[in-house]
Amino acid sequence: MSIKQKPRWVETRAIFLRIGEIDTVNERFFAEILVESRWEEPKLSAEFDTSKLFSEEKEINNSNKFWNPKIYIENALNDPKQTIHYKIMKEYQRKQIVINPEETTSLFKFWFYEYRKIKGYFFEKLNLEYFPLDVQDLSIIVTTFKSNKEVVLVQNKEKLLLYLI
Repeated sequence: MSIKQKPRWVETRAIFLRIGEIDTVNERFFAEILVESRWEEPKLSAEFDTSKLFSEEKEINNSNKFWNPKIYIENALNDPKQTIHYKIMKEYQRKQIVINPEETTSLFKFWFYEYRKIKGYFFEKLNLEYFPLDVQDLSIIVTTFKSNKEVVLVQNKEKLLLYLI
């Protein structure tokens, strides 16, 4: 009998760092973007000293021992150049929350951050009505190789923890 696991929530956001050529004929644009993704990772508690009641962060070199949502950009063309860095964070919650007397939540949340800096061409359906004075929306489609039973992608609306690679 297998235990049904809930999908992991992954907060993500894409930031345009630079927009280059917009090729209307081939419906593509060149850009440099940063995709920041984060998810709670309880296994990180072993990486921090939890006796210290403050938030802290560390860079991590070996990310293979932790779960990963396998994020990718769906509308990237060819094979864009990308660099990936990881960071872990212990976030102090200020107080324990007692929901059930038998179990209490931790004073900390442990976050795993993935930063993808991607440079390349991206597909975009361009609507040319008033050429050459059109205004276009350019988008990045962030998705995962995992199923929606494993991962739920949500927009990260919190303060940006920008980590320039």
